[in-house]
Amino acid sequence: SGTYSLEFYDGSNNNTATNALNFGSPNDNSQWSFISGSFTFAFWYYPYALSQYGSLINHKVLESTGGYEWMIVTGDNTGSDGPIGFYDPGGGGWNFYPAQNASGALHPNQWNHIVVTVSGTVASDARRFHAYINGTDLGEYSSRVFPNEYDAADPIFFGQWYWTTTVYKLNGKIDEVSVWDFDLSPGQAAALWNGGNGVNAMTALTQSG
Repeated sequence: SGTYSLEFYDGSNNNTATNALNFGSPNDNSQWSFISGSFTFAFWYYPYALSQYGSLINHKVLESTGGYEWMIVTGDNTGSDGPIGFYDPGGGGWNFYPAQNASGALHPNQWNHIVVTVSGTVASDARRFHAYINGTDLGEYSSRVFPNEYDAADPIFFGQWYWTTTVYKLNGKIDEVSVWDFDLSPGQAAALWNGGNGVNAMTALTQSG
């Protein structure tokens, strides 16, 4: 809380600041082991520009040359690359919601609220991905299950990803990040959005179902 946020740059404005946060692996911090099952990430995102394949969160195998268990990524709201999706390295490739408009889209140069939930376990090979953008329920992604890859030795990153010599970066700010070891209900996601006003994440869960 307060007046601070995490800021990421893609180099387009000549700023060369570090563009990623490494949160370590489940082996480094056992609390991260929840990513093998159901979980939720929620945050506010202020993109300076929208682009394809900007990694919000990824579970990474190799830091400098690519290789991923999975990625949760932004899109550009057009064509088949809607506002948000995920990458499945196990043959599913890029998986985006359809293009959105109005509150269901990501908008540049303003704050957007994102909630993504994953339900199930890697053992079941049937985890499902569900997203909410600015209070709009995009529903459960229906075309493919969320990747079941998981290795406790691999770290969790925010902010960028690599493929061979190319680095794909976010360009904007992230704030009020909250993480749960279960998938939030639609009512709980709506409580976090709170009509666009936001709310203390811990308070929201005690007032919704």
